[in-house]
Amino acid sequence: MNDLDTFGIGRFRCRGQLLKYRFAFPVGVPSHHASRWSHEDERDVRDELWLIEPGDTVFDLGSSFGSYSLTALAAGAKLVHCFNPHPGEQRLLAASMALNGWQGRFTQHLVGLYSEPGYLSDQDQQFVPNSSAEFQVGKTESGQYTQRFNVTTLDSLALEQPEGRSVLKCDIEGAEVEMLDGARSFFSRVAPELCLFEEHKFKDQSIPERLEEKMVALGYRLEKRRLFQSGEINHSLFVRSQ
Repeated sequence: MNDLDTFGIGRFRCRGQLLKYRFAFPVGVPSHHASRWSHEDERDVRDELWLIEPGDTVFDLGSSFGSYSLTALAAGAKLVHCFNPHPGEQRLLAASMALNGWQGRFTQHLVGLYSEPGYLSDQDQQFVPNSSAEFQVGKTESGQYTQRFNVTTLDSLALEQPEGRSVLKCDIEGAEVEMLDGARSFFSRVAPELCLFEEHKFKDQSIPERLEEKMVALGYRLEKRRLFQSGEINHSLFVRSQ
């Protein structure tokens, strides 16, 4: 694994069992580095709301370092689709998969998701349509750290319809509502049983209400909404209406 030959042990409680998995991180990074801390951060959210069953097909929108993708596979998911435009994070996730022997159980998509193709800056949500940009890290005019990356719609991707149950998780840095505008065909065709969203209220206080309205229109109901980080972030679980 070259410079990724250090690993930690992640833990996930699912269906009453404590499951463990390995995750890779670069040599020398401190314990609070996101490649390590993300597997501890939101652990209580995963234990409570990440309701994976054996044989599930999982769509992880915003997979980052894999704290949801890896836990899904540890719980018996059949396949995970990992969406993330960050090439470094995708390489690290692939290393984590190899540590667990899960090379054949995941598919990586090096792209972000939005309502239309273009590129997006995550912090200020600046979107430029009909343009392409390789992943870049920089700062906004106000000095904030930002990432600029290429985005497309979920409907535009040639995703096979899974056999059996599917589950979706979405954490795409404030673009959750816009993603849904480019995913109507996906939700009609794939119809995930469960959808877990991270809602970035610190970017837009109206995201939870707007997201719920769109999910209800797509045939889902809100099962549970959970506050996180002093109310600046929600985690909301939607289930498909019968």
